[in-house]
Amino acid sequence: MTDNHESSSYSPVLAHGTDHSLSYKPKLIDFCRYEGEDFRHFRDTLESYFAIANIKDSERQASILNAQVKKYARTFLQSKVRKNHAIGGKYTELIKLLEEEYVTPDVIEYYKDAFEQIIQGRIQQAADLAELVGKQGEALIEAKFKSGLLPTHIPSYR
Repeated sequence: MTDNHESSSYSPVLAHGTDHSLSYKPKLIDFCRYEGEDFRHFRDTLESYFAIANIKDSERQASILNAQVKKYARTFLQSKVRKNHAIGGKYTELIKLLEEEYVTPDVIEYYKDAFEQIIQGRIQQAADLAELVGKQGEALIEAKFKSGLLPTHIPSYR
């Protein structure tokens, strides 16, 4: 029996820290512009990958970005590049186009509303568990909600 590791589909498990090819890199994700996808999460994951993999060349970054943008977002990006070929290989220009299209005031407002719903939902859940009912319960819930909207004071340690 011959031992042919080159044709085998597995790699041997090595002791922690002995194989630098096993170092952590974030998994690249696709961005299609489906409902519920957050472009900012996509961008942050992509830029973390670039930093960890030490990818600094704008054309290489643009190539990876183009590979990860799919469906509706790809159609949008390709239409913009067709109108201005000079931006095709420039990561900062491409990411700026996508940000302008997908990080809009409406998107930010949606996340603010979702955040407020989380706060209200948690306060209501806590009130239900504490059996706060009636007008007094409603007043306590409202007061707690309003106090949660106030900026918190963080002491300075100088």
